[in-house]
Amino acid sequence: MNVKDGLYVSTEPWSVSDPFYQRSYAYQANGRELFYNLIHLSAHRGVLPVAYQFVKSHLKLSKTHFYPPRRALDNADPVVVFAESSRPSFPDSVDFPACIEQVAPLLQTAPRWLDHVSTVATGENEIAMGLFNISEHLNKSVVTAPVQHSVIASKDYSQHPDRVSPVFDLAAVQLALAQFPRTLLPEILGFTLAYCQQPSVLDLLTAGLGDKWHQDLRDPLLIETAAIRAGQVSALQKLIKRYETDAQAAGYGAAWPRIQQGYGLYGQLTERCVKAISERWGRPQTDEQLIEALFKKLASSAQGHHGQALLGGKKLDHWFAEQPFNSREFMAALTASSYVNLKAIERSPLLALFEFKGPMFGVLNNEDLGLLKRWLEAGGRQSVMRPHSIQTVVGSVAREPQDLCRQAINFETLSNRDLFYYLVNSDYYPEVIDSATGRVTKVLRLARWLNKVPFKVYEHDRLDQFIATIYQRGITGYQTFKAPARVSKATYVWGIEQLAPTILADGCWLQGASQLQFSPYQAVGDLLQKIYSDEMGNGDVLKNHPCIYRRLLASLNIELPLVHTRDFSAHRGFLNSAFDIPVFLTALSLCGNRFLPELLGVNLAIELSGLGRQYMTLRDELKYWQIDSAIVDVHIAIDNVATGHTALAREAIALYLDQVQMIQGSEVMNQHWHRVYQGYSALNTAGARFKAALVVQYMRAGFKVRR
Repeated sequence: MNVKDGLYVSTEPWSVSDPFYQRSYAYQANGRELFYNLIHLSAHRGVLPVAYQFVKSHLKLSKTHFYPPRRALDNADPVVVFAESSRPSFPDSVDFPACIEQVAPLLQTAPRWLDHVSTVATGENEIAMGLFNISEHLNKSVVTAPVQHSVIASKDYSQHPDRVSPVFDLAAVQLALAQFPRTLLPEILGFTLAYCQQPSVLDLLTAGLGDKWHQDLRDPLLIETAAIRAGQVSALQKLIKRYETDAQAAGYGAAWPRIQQGYGLYGQLTERCVKAISERWGRPQTDEQLIEALFKKLASSAQGHHGQALLGGKKLDHWFAEQPFNSREFMAALTASSYVNLKAIERSPLLALFEFKGPMFGVLNNEDLGLLKRWLEAGGRQSVMRPHSIQTVVGSVAREPQDLCRQAINFETLSNRDLFYYLVNSDYYPEVIDSATGRVTKVLRLARWLNKVPFKVYEHDRLDQFIATIYQRGITGYQTFKAPARVSKATYVWGIEQLAPTILADGCWLQGASQLQFSPYQAVGDLLQKIYSDEMGNGDVLKNHPCIYRRLLASLNIELPLVHTRDFSAHRGFLNSAFDIPVFLTALSLCGNRFLPELLGVNLAIELSGLGRQYMTLRDELKYWQIDSAIVDVHIAIDNVATGHTALAREAIALYLDQVQMIQGSEVMNQHWHRVYQGYSALNTAGARFKAALVVQYMRAGFKVRR
């Protein structure tokens, strides 16, 4: 891999003058709100520019003392850079369950920033596959929080006052990074290295429990998870070195500073979380006490920055120069000044100073901003003790005209060949998702019209019988191969080239399955993720299906551009209809939450299609022509009905319909079964034009190339 192949690009992932983006810039970027919207991303795609700017703003504020030296790439041991003062100490009332409760949002979103490192666009990329493999291991290191997914998905969860705001800032960053796996790759590499080398928030909190913690039976749990994280350091170091080498070869010299920023980002946010939680548990205070302490802290570094600015008839710099700083008089003068609009707190010039691009943006964190706003809403008067950080305020993410330079694209008018490029690169063109939904809807509507559901009332036994019938029908009639082959070698070579858009996107329909982690159907998502991991070779180049197919193409002297490039979709050797199936499948992956039952049906159809006499005969004839049959062999093996992908596909459908029945009743469950079957039949519907084109082309030229 090199940087030029598209895993890294220096441009913004969202840069169009389109209402999709215009609306999103009005969104207030705070961690609690962003966390909620990213959990429900399928319904809040417009938040992506805000998520990007949220990460970038925190990267700019990352503290250099957290940055790793280059020697960190040569040492697999943890590099602990936390100051001793950050080590917490808690009262006896704080225990392990309290620690878990406080950091639950972090546990639910780690290591979710690696969810999308492997997609169609990066499926053949060794660094992406390496990160995907690391993510598979890191998922085993997650300490789970006993929180129901319905609770996590609720608005109240992200606004709950019992958890400090920095926890949601870090959780939001973890979710946001996942949406920009190519644009923010160096930062993701650094962030992941820090996650593996540094103690987590939970590690630090439990260390603050003292001797009683070490007597807890759950101590081995954290030891084990820390060991899993540390076990990935060496692999990460190699990937980072590879990335740096490729970056230098491509003439990009800023790779290491950006990796450091990502590393520092994790350290900075972790420190803030531990500090905020320690303060919450260590010394409960009123808002009045907290705001007084905040102003005292700011005064020490504020002197000399305010020129002739006045407050209460006295220069601000004189206020800050007084020793000791008179915080109470300063607070009284502030609330009486024009900086504060007590009738409309949101319009106070004081708050505007801390907004994005304001002169004091970044001076206060979300916790402090929330405190300031609460204090102002109380009229600047002493308030009763109450939970903190229900609301946080950060200024609107400003729209940067230089980033809005791309002409809006009318995706509705594009052919499948042209649309393929944008769907594969949807992280750069998120506005394509609406069109993806439209394309999927059209195929599904046609499939429903053309196909009759085999049984109207769903039962598990009926599904099993349906699958068994399809399988038996598929293998019936298979006979041991006898020469000669049905078609010529040249025809097979041509057909292999035509299938490239589909096979090089293998698994694409499931690349969004990780989003089900935050839905009631998490268990269904886990099954789909298992299938997707296998399609990607679980991070192993030799087992990765697109890579297997790429090796097949190379053995036949077929050179094709990388899938995510415009040159690939523009390749003249492809039939136009060769993009019908991959466009349908890729589009479905972008709106999978909306079409989950249909996705389950499509998945079953795909897995079953890898079995039967067609594939077995194809394998025999490829071997006859001495063409590598590895891609066919792996599907015949891995898609098996007993324990393979077909079995997992069946289990996912059964589990999903059981959950629907439990929540919504039998009538709704049967409606969802009809949708599952609609998805099952949609695969043939989507590929009908391509199959016909293959036959027509063969009839025109196939006999001429027969040998």
